[in-house]
Amino acid sequence: MNNTNTVRFVKLKRNKYYKTFINDTFIGGFYLRDFEAVGLKKPKQKRAKVETEEDSVYEKYKIRKTSADSFGDEIYADKNNNIYKNKSKTAYETVDEEEIVLDDISDAIVEDIEELIYLRAFDKSLDYLSRSEVSASGIRSKLRLKDYSDGIIDRVIEELYSRNYLNDNRFVESYVRSYMRSKSKRLIVKELENIGIDISECSDAIDGVYEDEGITEDEVIEELLRKKYTKEQLTDIKVKRRAMSYLARHGFSFDAINNYLT
Repeated sequence: MNNTNTVRFVKLKRNKYYKTFINDTFIGGFYLRDFEAVGLKKPKQKRAKVETEEDSVYEKYKIRKTSADSFGDEIYADKNNNIYKNKSKTAYETVDEEEIVLDDISDAIVEDIEELIYLRAFDKSLDYLSRSEVSASGIRSKLRLKDYSDGIIDRVIEELYSRNYLNDNRFVESYVRSYMRSKSKRLIVKELENIGIDISECSDAIDGVYEDEGITEDEVIEELLRKKYTKEQLTDIKVKRRAMSYLARHGFSFDAINNYLT
């Protein structure tokens, strides 16, 4: 016999989806089309009656005065030629928040809900990875912005690693190649650590890129300075100090900067 669960759907006016809670645990977003996909009855969106005054009716519903009828009442028509005899119209607006609570939901349906949300998150992560190499923390941040739960995201990341769609060494190589000509190696390593990369596991990948490209720290400094200053400008002590600050912001040590500039 299946256990029963409580599933709660909460929809805010600004969202196109329902925030889904299974036994009070947040899972992710659920769309109207998803209800029938898992065997649940599609809910009717709740709307609230709003009595509108003449001015707002004119503005919102584009109502115009057309004539007066035989009884002297003023006649109004909207843009679809619907006729109204009074100066206000009953409007219907989506409520600010809608909540649906379903009790006695079987484990099978709960699993279908979780699987549907998981698959959507997984497909979204593949879309991100199809554009460029992304780290696990990058995937996590992007999916959180899309309102997926940490539980769903953890499952997605685990699957991505198992299929080798996520690969820290591959991401590190791509990252280093992108920034090695504009930042110091020290700064690149720090940035990788800040986004959750275990440098001890990827140090060979970093060194390998530098060996393949055959680029040195002095060459990077030279290229950065060449794009920003002329040799004549660097003879000015004030310009030289600005250049030193500029290189420091790109992660180069004082010794490396001083050795090059002197």
